[in-house]
Amino acid sequence: MNIFEKSKYKIPIRFETDDIENEVSKLLESYKNDICSQTKDEKICDRLEKFNKHCKLVYGNYFRGWHSSAFDNFKKAIKALDLDNNPILKEKVGNDLLYRGRINSSYQMFQSEDMVHIPLDSRYLVQTQRFSFPGLPCFYAGASVYSCWNELNKPTIDSFQIASFQPDTLMQEKLLLNLSKVPTNKMKTDENYYYYWPLLALCSIKVKHEDAHFKPEYIFPQYLLEYIQSRNSDIVGIKYASIKVLEVSEKQIEEDWHTYVNYVFPTQSDSCSSKLDERITNSFSLVKNRSGKEIQIIRDYINRESTKLKWQTIGENDEKAFDDIMKDRRIVLEGGEAIPYIDTIFGITEKALNMDVINEI
Repeated sequence: MNIFEKSKYKIPIRFETDDIENEVSKLLESYKNDICSQTKDEKICDRLEKFNKHCKLVYGNYFRGWHSSAFDNFKKAIKALDLDNNPILKEKVGNDLLYRGRINSSYQMFQSEDMVHIPLDSRYLVQTQRFSFPGLPCFYAGASVYSCWNELNKPTIDSFQIASFQPDTLMQEKLLLNLSKVPTNKMKTDENYYYYWPLLALCSIKVKHEDAHFKPEYIFPQYLLEYIQSRNSDIVGIKYASIKVLEVSEKQIEEDWHTYVNYVFPTQSDSCSSKLDERITNSFSLVKNRSGKEIQIIRDYINRESTKLKWQTIGENDEKAFDDIMKDRRIVLEGGEAIPYIDTIFGITEKALNMDVINEI
């Protein structure tokens, strides 16, 4: 039996109690025992044991207020599994468009600069987020409009504003930590994935108290973002699976990765007086910025013309019919029904955000 068929190893990770230190310890111990009984490889068992020991100290020291010691043990945990050299953990940013959504209930559009990240001179507005500490603005984005909509807790389309961003040529060659490789029953796993899963799991714990000021589920992923920033490497951000999308249906991972993947790119400026981080604005060009109201106004036009119009898709040298690009993507509803992505408001919105020009609009 593939151990990842067990419910306790499904992403997102769910804990029954608020004692996260104990819950994490039990999960990692169970995982180590299952892997060791399957592989009989002493090296793997030894590395998992060391990872578990340092993880327990991460949480224990954090709760005592010994954050420096907690972070030191986090780095030892990463080293125990040799994650810096794990080939499945890193990939290039690539040339896919990224989407950034915001809730906008007013009658006026957010301007382009409002769609990037919380301004540096408004750090006081930045609350704790899965991968970022309070006070650290980050450029959070989704690989699809659907992912962004879920992350905002499914707002009405009228109050939904969305922008698309294109990574520049230099940024496309930079590296991401890829934490979006969610296990499936059909997945073939090897030693690299055995080391990969514990990091994925501890960065994918479902939050028990959404309105809390402190979320212990964020301790490990926040340290991960700090870790990659402190190393001054080509790793510029993290690609990760959306817990909120996978909660709708775990079958979503069988459809298309764009529908459940998010990104986070931390700002690197120490300014408290300027607006936007230059590294972010110089690396990502805004393509389109549209409100949900506007999308619904042009919706019938897009549906009518989409079979005739050719779309200059970003990252491609030639024109293609957008429907052909999107035809294999689907979203799975809570009842389990799979719907063609292109036929949803999200597919229609991505058409409007991808095209260079729609004549006569």
